[in-house]
Amino acid sequence: MTDKELIGEKVVSTMYGEGEIINVFPEKVEIRFPVKITQFIWVAFSKTLRAVRENVQGYILAKLNFIITFSLGDHGAGEAPKEIKSVSGEVIKLPEEPRGMENYTFLGWDDGLQTYPAGADFVVKGNVRFTAKWKCAEPPRPASHRRIYFVFQGKTSERMLLEGFIFAPYSPIDRYFHYWERMSEVRKGDIILHCSNGEIVAVSEALGSEYRISMPRWAGAWYQYGPYARAIDIDAHQAMFPVVTRRYREKIKEYCRNVSNSPFNINGTGNQGYLYNCPKRLAHMFLSLLVGRNRELEGVGFIKDIFEQMRASNEYDFTL
Repeated sequence: MTDKELIGEKVVSTMYGEGEIINVFPEKVEIRFPVKITQFIWVAFSKTLRAVRENVQGYILAKLNFIITFSLGDHGAGEAPKEIKSVSGEVIKLPEEPRGMENYTFLGWDDGLQTYPAGADFVVKGNVRFTAKWKCAEPPRPASHRRIYFVFQGKTSERMLLEGFIFAPYSPIDRYFHYWERMSEVRKGDIILHCSNGEIVAVSEALGSEYRISMPRWAGAWYQYGPYARAIDIDAHQAMFPVVTRRYREKIKEYCRNVSNSPFNINGTGNQGYLYNCPKRLAHMFLSLLVGRNRELEGVGFIKDIFEQMRASNEYDFTL
């Protein structure tokens, strides 16, 4: 028997009485009853629907039992998720992100046709084997090649600093936001200057590369960009006395002149966006000002490293 041969078969519904199959789809069936035409997923034949002919009922029930299995692939660590027994048309949740080998980042569950994120909804249509896909993370940069980033944060600033990470949405399919996608460039050891409401309020060190998280409930307007976000764990140090950027507008204009995708525009005010590469001279000036107002920051390991490099280079002369 085939699915096409089901068209015209009589069925009985506990709700609508006797009907007739008029259309068959991979995940559902369409039935005409005296009162209405409606659709059911196949699993309904094990609950509220039954084919009049026994051999037809048996054919349909055979479609319902599928097994979804998982493999961690070549770079997973630990045990693979347990198999899931399901039925055609049922929506299941794919497992959460598995643990990977050192320096490998999980990209998603691949069924041979498409890669799905951890926790994604998946419509069962048959037996499926998912394999974890991985990406080899780049090693940390040498201390002398650390990058310095500038992040604009609003209402979520204090929460992110408290939680110990920064996060941003993924760009939608039809648009590309460089200040979100730059999250993928950050490596362990890179430095981030945190700006909120026109003030540099903290400095942090990245503890690793980006990874996927569920969009935080407190993400505000960013919720419209999907259920997932990218995050970077940080070692953050807040400043008791922030640096007000507008007081240094002329220097900002000088240091950002002819710099593409700079955190500040030609008027010396902040650009609309999130994460930016910070021009070296501007970064060193802000760090010098921040530490000059907050002497307790001098003892922070990664800040000491930066200043030692600044002094050794003898390139910039900022008095703390």
